[in-house]
Amino acid sequence: MDSFVYIISEYNPFHNGHAYQIAEIRKRRPDAAVVCIMSGNFTQRGDVAIVNRFVRAKIVLAGGADLVLSLPFPWCCASAEYFADAGVSIADRLGPGELCFGSESGDIDELTEVASRLSELEADGFFTTARSRAAAYEKKYGQGSSHLLRGSNNILAIEYLRAIRRRGAALEPVTIKRIGAEYNNREVSLDNFASATAIRHLLYKKHYSLAEKQMPSGCAQILYSEINECGCASLENASLSLLGILRTMKSDDIKSIAEMGGGVGERIISSAMAAGSLEETLTLAATKQYTNSRLRRAIIYAATGVSPSTLKSEVAYTQILAANAKGLDALRVMKKEGRIEILTKPADHIKMSEVASRQYKLEADADKIYTLAYKKPMPANAFLRISPYIDA
Repeated sequence: MDSFVYIISEYNPFHNGHAYQIAEIRKRRPDAAVVCIMSGNFTQRGDVAIVNRFVRAKIVLAGGADLVLSLPFPWCCASAEYFADAGVSIADRLGPGELCFGSESGDIDELTEVASRLSELEADGFFTTARSRAAAYEKKYGQGSSHLLRGSNNILAIEYLRAIRRRGAALEPVTIKRIGAEYNNREVSLDNFASATAIRHLLYKKHYSLAEKQMPSGCAQILYSEINECGCASLENASLSLLGILRTMKSDDIKSIAEMGGGVGERIISSAMAAGSLEETLTLAATKQYTNSRLRRAIIYAATGVSPSTLKSEVAYTQILAANAKGLDALRVMKKEGRIEILTKPADHIKMSEVASRQYKLEADADKIYTLAYKKPMPANAFLRISPYIDA
């Protein structure tokens, strides 16, 4: 086997643009194992995945990957810096290889330069938030390359590069220019790759025939089979449960929750007291300073008890979600030579180290919230009984 090519991803849902990335990897590295480190049941923007991680992993395997491993909670539901760092940490400890990611730029050299400059600015204490980061960058380096800090894929790419440099990771970064709509663009064209945001919008509106054209056919069939049985998960379905948690929180509770600092917690709690839904809570709490994504992440952290120290800690494990024959071969190498614990079956978490087992229990608590995100809630321990999908 000619090493590994890693992709850190959400696949919410997997679409033609993602299939294009894997196909491009296959052209360059036909013998390598394509290993996807994929978000769990929650996503970076503080939302639930439209279908659960095991179904999405099966879809990704149908889309061309060899092995799908988890990027566990809470790091899958974190800002770009924490999300990227956790993904790079997992990949680096699985074994040397390439890290392939999409970007609006498509130029690894200019992304690397910006990443290096940002690390210098951070070391000098020039910024504390993403918003102030862009301003500090333009002030010191001008506007020549500051546009790279605005594209959502560029931002993640830069964070991957910073994490590789910070960790001295044995990963060779490779970027593929993103083709198609921007991440937040809801427009759909048959002549272009639609964004995951646009496809989710179609799925929630039940425009299945339009959505299907934006996904590889085999992948769409798996997705629709799940949607026909369970529907699409939506955080709004868990609205009253989350409101109940927020309304019973005390000021001392807020201090121990990640993303609740700087007045965010007080604003969320006061909004929850007046609101009749999660959507209304977010509307009341929103300001220019507090993005919708940060507010949603803070609410999910409050519901699961995620502390700042937990978010800053090293991810101790990853979970096998799906694999084919080549993926199983890769897995054998990783288990023998890697430096991270790999969980096969949920029940086996008791055999892991104390730190890894504690982290898995936190993800299991998050899964209990996720089971409420369907119109017909699932049993609380639904994901404790699911084994990886193996196509060997």
